Amino acid sequence: MRTTIVSLTTTAALALTLSACSASSPTHHAPATTTTPPAASTTLSRAELIEQCVQAMLDGRDEGDGAPECTNLSLDDYYDALHEANQRGREELGREIEKAEESAPDQTSG
Repeated sequence: MRTTIVSLTTTAALALTLSACSASSPTHHAPATTTTPPAASTTLSRAELIEQCVQAMLDGRDEGDGAPECTNLSLDDYYDALHEANQRGREELGREIEKAEESAPDQTSG
């Protein structure tokens, strides 16, 4: 049972690591910097636009040409969103590992 949990945890860690790496790989196209924000963004703050992009990344909508929520961000804002999404993914992975360790049967006593 513990081997299964460790295997699942390792697989989850590998999957998150690979998705984080693929999002920051040189083949990933960052959104182009725009000089005129679209009409919709005039009602949203910079923080709200970044948060929308972060959520899109966490939901896996940033494959291919990228998430529509991220395309109108400046390059600096895009990288802020990428960093935040990566950090949240790491934190979630840490919580999942802790839960797996807590639910694993204690095999130290024999």
